[in-house]
This record gives sequence, structure tokens and C-alpha cells, in this order.
Amino acid sequence: MISAIQKIYYNIGESGCYFLSLLKAAEELTGRTFDPIKVYADMTAAAYMDDHCYMNAPHKVLSALTGIDFTVTKQTANYQAKAPEIEILYFRNGAIGHFVLGDGKGNVSFDPYGKSKTVQNGKIDSKRIFTAEVEK
Repeated sequence: MISAIQKIYYNIGESGCYFLSLLKAAEELTGRTFDPIKVYADMTAAAYMDDHCYMNAPHKVLSALTGIDFTVTKQTANYQAKAPEIEILYFRNGAIGHFVLGDGKGNVSFDPYGKSKTVQNGKIDSKRIFTAEVEK
């Protein structure tokens, strides 16, 4: 069993929205289901994210889960994703922010919180765009 399991669940629930959005994107890309606790342990051990789910290397998280090399860029709210880019939306409502998986058209396809008030009452502040690297 993973030690400090209660703390891990708390950290993911408190600040793991980006992490869970990447996990969902990986599931959609691969057709696999991932255990969030195991992935949390693996990604923190690799230092791709810290214990509080702060992303040090979000593209490496998605790459590790899918086997596809990705790059990531931060874009403005009005950026239009191009197929097959993966879009993570960052909503802001006052001082509160929340990440969700986008549908590539600026709409929410997966909200790890369910129906977050930050999404319902806020607006898109920025986007994280993941692009698969093409071999040259």
C-alpha cells in the first residue's frame, strides 16, 4: 500500500485539477483507465509534479501516460486549438482558478470537480496546448 494515502487523496482533491485533466486526456488518447494514486506516485517520484500537484513538466506527465512525446505551450484565452492539439482550459473566478479538459473548441469536455463554480461563474483565463512532437 502507498504510504500517506489520506494526504495523497487530499492533495489531489485540493489542487489536482490540472493533473486529473491530463489523466483524463491520456485515458481518451489511449483507451486505458489509469489509477490516479499510482500515477500520482509515479509522477511525483519522477518530479514531473510536486506533492501538491503543481506541474513541473505537464508535457512529460502526458507523454509518460501515452507513450507519445508532447510539447506544451501556454496560450491566451482566445487561442483556437488545431486538431489534434489537446486543450487544457484554465478558468478564473476572482482569485480562484481551476483547470479542466477542453474539447479543442474552447468548451469544457471534462471538469474533474464535476460542476465547478469557478467554471460556471468564471471565464477562461488561458489555455495549455499540448502538441504531439513529430519525428523529423
